[in-house]
Amino acid sequence: MNISAILRTLWSRVDQDHCPIANMINVHRGNVLNSSLYAFQRKNFNAGAKMDVAFVDVESKAEGAVDQGGPSREYYRLLRDSAIFEGPEGAKWLSLDVHASHEGLYGTIGKMISVCVVHGGVGPHFSERLFAAVCGNPAPPLSLEEVSHTTLRAHLENIKKAEDLSEVKNKLEESVDWLSLLGLTRIVVKTMEDRDGVVELVAQQFVHGSMQVALEQLKYGLNSFGPLFVDSIKPPTARDLRDLFTVTYSIPCGNRRCLENDTICHWFNWLAEVQECPPLTVVMVFEFATGATVVPPLGFEDTATIEFLHKARGRLAGQQKKTYPEANTCAVTLRLPLHSTYNTTFRCWIKTYFYDT
Repeated sequence: MNISAILRTLWSRVDQDHCPIANMINVHRGNVLNSSLYAFQRKNFNAGAKMDVAFVDVESKAEGAVDQGGPSREYYRLLRDSAIFEGPEGAKWLSLDVHASHEGLYGTIGKMISVCVVHGGVGPHFSERLFAAVCGNPAPPLSLEEVSHTTLRAHLENIKKAEDLSEVKNKLEESVDWLSLLGLTRIVVKTMEDRDGVVELVAQQFVHGSMQVALEQLKYGLNSFGPLFVDSIKPPTARDLRDLFTVTYSIPCGNRRCLENDTICHWFNWLAEVQECPPLTVVMVFEFATGATVVPPLGFEDTATIEFLHKARGRLAGQQKKTYPEANTCAVTLRLPLHSTYNTTFRCWIKTYFYDT
């Protein structure tokens, strides 16, 4: 079975008709992790039932309407980015937090990731090392760059650069407090060949030994739905957006259809331009349209659709023509204003819109 089939099997077991009050998640964007802990640590929280996600503003009033998928996708994205991991995107490792370990926070975050993926979100992309540790596979070779604590890493780099035995011992003496904290109090260096072994030992103890309790908690939480791990997912490209969305056209040969053909052609050409012109990115456009930054492993429940913002007719004909794109992230619907020419104005108003929001 591929990952999509596994996820669809797990998703089919989620009770979509029942959303217990314990599954109500009130999210403050400025503190997503702590907002989530209130829900996930409730005694009656049910990972196998529907989630009710609501963003709140400073007055604690619910923002938006009923959660039909859009708020949940945005929430899962924010939760992924706020969890206690460190390292570059696509290569996350656990960050060391003794207080979090004592309170079992790593286990709760593992549960959050599991729920996030099965309910249609995207989990964090583990590093090869963390993936191997969770799966019980042999660990890849360790580099000093993986020692996240800058002071300890500097000590190890100095030891590795030492050119004679006397200098190695001096650098070890300067690092004695750090070695003691890691439980390494009986290090003996008799030859220069021992130098690299000491550096490797200290790095291994910091990266693996000190994180063992946190790792076991994370593994327990990840098993909320049984063993489940997701391959790395690449950010969407302009071609991905073109292929993902189904365009809702008017009948052929009419004036409306001609404008729609021009607009969709300009839109896809503009996406190709955005692909090559940061800081605006295709991911930003994708997030605006769907609430997510990548297509979830489970896909979207509804077909992603592009519609057009034609000028109103009848009694609404006097209304001003809409000039900005609109999106319904619940239904995964992007609505485009009509443009007959691909000019500077067309490019600028979209860029301005995304920068401003």
